[in-house]
Amino acid sequence: MSGVFINYRRDDAKSEAGRLFDWLSRYFGKDQVFMDVSGSIEPGLEFDRVIEKAVSSCDVLIVVIGKAWLTALDEKGKRRLEDPNDFVRMEVAAALRRDIRVIPVLVQGAVMPEEGSLPEDLKRLSKRQASEISDNRWEFDTEQLVKVLEKAGVKAARHGQTVVPDERPAPMPTPSVTKKFSGKAIAGMVLAGVVTLAVISNLPMTTPTPEPEPTMPPDSPPTTPVAPATPSTPADSVIADPIPPVQEPPAASFIDISGSWRGPDGVYIFQQSGNNIAFQLFGWNQLLIAQGTGTIQQGAVTITYVRADNTGGDAGFQVSANGREMTGRYRNFVTGEIGPVVLVR
Repeated sequence: MSGVFINYRRDDAKSEAGRLFDWLSRYFGKDQVFMDVSGSIEPGLEFDRVIEKAVSSCDVLIVVIGKAWLTALDEKGKRRLEDPNDFVRMEVAAALRRDIRVIPVLVQGAVMPEEGSLPEDLKRLSKRQASEISDNRWEFDTEQLVKVLEKAGVKAARHGQTVVPDERPAPMPTPSVTKKFSGKAIAGMVLAGVVTLAVISNLPMTTPTPEPEPTMPPDSPPTTPVAPATPSTPADSVIADPIPPVQEPPAASFIDISGSWRGPDGVYIFQQSGNNIAFQLFGWNQLLIAQGTGTIQQGAVTITYVRADNTGGDAGFQVSANGREMTGRYRNFVTGEIGPVVLVR
């Protein structure tokens, strides 16, 4: 196999590693992103050889390092990294021995461990250039990591199940509003979002039935019946061309995006009433990250949002034909960040 191997410690950065796995799988496909090899080792196999084989067949090994990565203790109170049979240590050591590209990814504000704090077979890890991913800049930081992985030889998926960097929707037009929000503007956006959420939550969530279109334009003159001409030949020898029936155009299907959607930074909860929508974004720690309102027209979703850090912006999505995926881009007017977003349910 080739691709990316994610190394992490479960009692240190399990949620961040899982989130990174989901995000990278969208770019490269799940057949090129691997983790938790230790949980799939069959009885009777030598785990050190299985790990060596799995790690050596990947292009890149990512070491997710949180605040407890270096100091995590086992049930005997001994530092886990001191154990030669520690799976985290074995995976990293195997990659370093085979000179595989090893990228430390720092999360939770962690810093790179110093060489003197590492066992002998991991000391080279301290010399590797690290990549940092923070909660507030998750999308941007992960995009930078994706670019590095592509340069390292990991091939982007091309089968439509993921969004790859060179197949993203075109960027939205440059905003005509100022890059900075005043305190009053931020407060106004928050208040508007809350009020709209309250109003929409009280509206009946019914699906409107499209009205049938008329078979003829309203301005068309009425047709005058014409008396049939007397045939010059016997009636049974005349073959009349049947008049084709008027075909009504199919009514546009109504798309309901209400419910939960998984995104790169958490769970999006959408409420919809007619063409009006409201949403809330909860992070993997179940804290509210952002909320906003918008509209949906023929599968095109436009929203404005306000984040918990008092920044805000807008985003545009297109709902897939099966109604199970939304792809689009966002922009933050305050930070200037612009990037892709993929939501699935």
